[in-house]
Amino acid sequence: MKTIQSKYLILVTLILAILGFFLYSTSTRKINFNPEKIARIEVFSKERKIKDINSPNKIDDIVKILKQLRSRTESVNDFPNLEKYYLLKIEELNVYIYENDKKYYVEVPYNAIYLINKIQYNKLLEIVK
Repeated sequence: MKTIQSKYLILVTLILAILGFFLYSTSTRKINFNPEKIARIEVFSKERKIKDINSPNKIDDIVKILKQLRSRTESVNDFPNLEKYYLLKIEELNVYIYENDKKYYVEVPYNAIYLINKIQYNKLLEIVK
């Protein structure tokens, strides 16, 4: 009798673990864009255009970082309420990069705010500056 109960317990635990993983993975937000279509990324600092990025290698480096990002934090702003940030215009998508309180972020308005590490932030700045 105990072996049947333990088998059911294992089965229920496994089902709950699978459901938990599924719910976690579907509740995280990704940046939705089509990397294959990107031919140019426009870079702005506040309201001023800095440059266009046309290099496939640099575009690929940016895309690699953006594709990794997952977040549960929703963005409810048109742009970050900060003095210093960079805006990447990627096709129809606006992507903001900024530092706030010694933390680094990528934000897509009305989608999500993504916490990134210092290495990713520095890599993005190296490309956009």
